[in-house]
Amino acid sequence: MTQRQIDRRLGQVDETLAQMAGLVAKAIALAVAGLKEPHPDLAAEARAIEEEVDSLDDALEQDCQELMALNAPVARDLRRLMGAMRVTLLLEDLGDEAESVARRGRFLARHAVVPRPPALLELADRVYHLYQQACVVVKTGDPALAREIFAAKPAASELGRHASAALAQSIRSDGDHAAEWSHLLRATERLRTMLERCKELTEEGYFLHHGTSVRHHHEKLA
Repeated sequence: MTQRQIDRRLGQVDETLAQMAGLVAKAIALAVAGLKEPHPDLAAEARAIEEEVDSLDDALEQDCQELMALNAPVARDLRRLMGAMRVTLLLEDLGDEAESVARRGRFLARHAVVPRPPALLELADRVYHLYQQACVVVKTGDPALAREIFAAKPAASELGRHASAALAQSIRSDGDHAAEWSHLLRATERLRTMLERCKELTEEGYFLHHGTSVRHHHEKLA
C-alpha cells in the first residue's frame, strides 16, 4: 500500500471518529434532557445511538489493526492509529454512561419526578459542554482549549460532590421516594465518570496531534 493510500485510509479513520463523536454528543444531549424533563422514550433513543457507536467502533478497530499489521506505518501514522483506538474506547464508554443516565430519567418518568438538585443539573450541562470542547481538541489538538478544559474540571467535579451529598441526604430524609433519589444518585455518579472521560479524551486528543502525553502532567501543554 502506498503512502497516498495509507493517507486515504487514515482520513477514513478520522471521518469515522467524527461520526462516533457526533453520535455520542446526541446520546449525552438525550441523557441531559431526560434529567431535566424525564421522558420514558429517551432511554430507547440513547440505546439505539449506542448500538450505532458500537458498530462503528468495531469497524474502526478492525481498520486500525489492519493498517498497523499490513503496512508498517511510519511513526506519525502509527501514533494516529494508536490514538484513534484509544479515543474510540473513550467514546464508547461515554456513550454507555450516557445511556445509563438516560435510563435513570426513564425511571423517573414512570415513577415520581422528585426535584433534581441544582448542582446535578448544572453538572449535566457542564459535562455536555466539556465533551463538546474535548471533541474539538481531538479534531484540532488546540492546546489553549485543552488548558481551558483542564482548568474547568475542578469546579465541575465540585458540583458532582455537592450533588451526591444532597442526594444522599434526600435518601435519608425522604424514605418514601428512596428509589427515585437513588436513581438520581446513580445518574450523578455516571456524570462524574463522564467528566473524567472528557478529561481523558482531551489528553488523547492532544497526544493525537502533538505526540506528547500530558496525562497527569498538564503543564507540558504547548
